Amino acid sequence: MSDIDTREWTLEENVFGDDVVDSISVAEPETKPVVRLARRLAVALFALSVGSLVFGSVFAPLIHDRQSEMLEDRLAYDLINGLAPVSNPIAVGAPVGLIDIPERDIRTVVIEGTRARELSKAAGHLVGSALPGQPGVSAVLGRSRDHGAEFANLDQVEVGDEITATTGQGVHTYEVIDITVRASRDMAAFQGEGHMLILATVVDGNDRLVVRASLTSPVFPGGEPAVHSTSVD
Repeated sequence: MSDIDTREWTLEENVFGDDVVDSISVAEPETKPVVRLARRLAVALFALSVGSLVFGSVFAPLIHDRQSEMLEDRLAYDLINGLAPVSNPIAVGAPVGLIDIPERDIRTVVIEGTRARELSKAAGHLVGSALPGQPGVSAVLGRSRDHGAEFANLDQVEVGDEITATTGQGVHTYEVIDITVRASRDMAAFQGEGHMLILATVVDGNDRLVVRASLTSPVFPGGEPAVHSTSVD
């Protein structure tokens, strides 16, 4: 009988005292340093990914648009004052002209150089190729995604479309003669016959969309400025 009473009393009464029970209930296993470090890294990576997303979708386009406006202003000033380049060599990053395909909503300043730094600002003129309107082949590369995506609509261009290129020698017109998709390492994409303008952009990661157009306006030798008027517009 006494044993039964003792067990019941033990269950109903706090024989250890309140302090002991509290210490047992409050005690938690210590977090290992490796676990704490992993948590901190996870939080940092999450913050970095969110920050990159916000910058890429909000701030980067604003910065690019501002850069584009500044490049257009500089090109307009150079054209009006006869300072736009009309022959090679040209300083990398300098605006050399304006490409316009109104039917496909493509309009971009072209600057000298095709490295990532230049293409993040505008379409780039391939160093060493002819300037638009001059003898030979002029090549211009641009991005189809990110950093303004000047050639986002290049896949909408069709054979027969007219392309205008404004340079220090005036306004030149081209007619699209073919559109191909080539491997990104295929340098033959920038070869042509006669006087041509080649527009190219990377698509699907490893391929390059290439639009070739033939010059339909008069040819201007390199280094020979044309007598023309350029408005602020």
